[in-house]
Amino acid sequence: MMVVLLMLFCILNLLNVFNLRIATIKDAEITYKWANDSIIRQFSFSKDKIEWSSHKKWFLNKINSEQCVYLILDEDTSPVGSIRFDINQDSCGVISYLVAPLFHGRGFGEILLKNGIDKLIELMPDIHVVTGTVFKENKASVRIFEKSGFQIASEDHFSVEYIKKI
Repeated sequence: MMVVLLMLFCILNLLNVFNLRIATIKDAEITYKWANDSIIRQFSFSKDKIEWSSHKKWFLNKINSEQCVYLILDEDTSPVGSIRFDINQDSCGVISYLVAPLFHGRGFGEILLKNGIDKLIELMPDIHVVTGTVFKENKASVRIFEKSGFQIASEDHFSVEYIKKI
């Protein structure tokens, strides 16, 4: 499976059919739909349905914040996922990412994580550590963080916090 995902990543990279770009207000609606999808909500720390007005306000705050790097991954011209780095007081990038439900199982999580970190380094070269927390039951994200060279920083009965120096 790892070989297949690596081949997919290399092929997509060579063909340049995907693009990681900075999120804009035009992405508010698609990110709203993704965030409210039942599969996405299942692995979110907040299970409640998100209201449009709350999402729009939150989204505008994130894309306008100097303490946030919010990126969208497009395959050709279709958005397939997002990754966000919220910069905390320790100058650490706290990762939140998702792959659109229609694109699950196609290797986009690894692409988002790897290319997202590369873009973070480009945009904010003073950031040297990234972390991400996932539910243990989210086997796909657990695999992605572990394959991407993250180490376990802490864990409890339900979740694992991963850390990586960049």
